[in-house]
Amino acid sequence: MASKINQTTNKNTSSVHLSKTVKLGKLVKVDLTLENNKTIQDIQDIQIIGDFFVHPEKKIDELERVLKGANIDDMSEIKKNVYSVLRSGDCQYYGFELDPLAELIHSFSLYADRHEI
Repeated sequence: MASKINQTTNKNTSSVHLSKTVKLGKLVKVDLTLENNKTIQDIQDIQIIGDFFVHPEKKIDELERVLKGANIDDMSEIKKNVYSVLRSGDCQYYGFELDPLAELIHSFSLYADRHEI
């Protein structure tokens, strides 16, 4: 899974913006902003885009909304949020699987842990 992480640190807002694009079947790009706290890395903002399909489309907005405030280090919380939104009754998705999407989001914690943010 080839990827590149771009990092922008904003000292004024105590946040870090990370972006990563990978191929999970289809191309998936995750842009997120983490709270710059030395002990807990909470997701302040997240955008999930790519050439995949989710129907109804509002489910991606819902997923982004429930992921805000989630601890990036807590894989079980991220996975629970991904599954609760995208496995709901009327949701259909194509171009990625749920576990790799959750792992992609969680992978930012591994990067953040190795770099001073």
